[in-house]
Amino acid sequence: MGNVATDFLEAGFYFSFGCSFYYIVFYTVLAPWWRNAVGRGMVSFSFATMLLLLPTILHLIFGLSVANTFFGWYYTSSLFMAGFIELYRTRTVYHIQQRDTPHHYDSEGMEDTCPSESSTTQ
Repeated sequence: MGNVATDFLEAGFYFSFGCSFYYIVFYTVLAPWWRNAVGRGMVSFSFATMLLLLPTILHLIFGLSVANTFFGWYYTSSLFMAGFIELYRTRTVYHIQQRDTPHHYDSEGMEDTCPSESSTTQ
């Protein structure tokens, strides 16, 4: 019974990696994602997913182990790279939200960072 679970787990790794790769190819054909921050963020998420799955897939196919110095460093750097990609995506969302947030100004034309209810209802 445990062998069936292992087979499904391996299939899940291959399936998830393939779907991420397919999404990048599909989105590349559909839209020029490299031209805007949202597109780069969407593709970078799939790329990060692939980075996280690739060490496991390399282990399943070639039997590589983290005991191998090069593979161990690759595995560690892929984890950090995926984290940095998520930070990039967070920064992108923050900047888009800041750009799309309406700004309020007081009577002297200075930006009011904490507008009161009365100034927003006018």
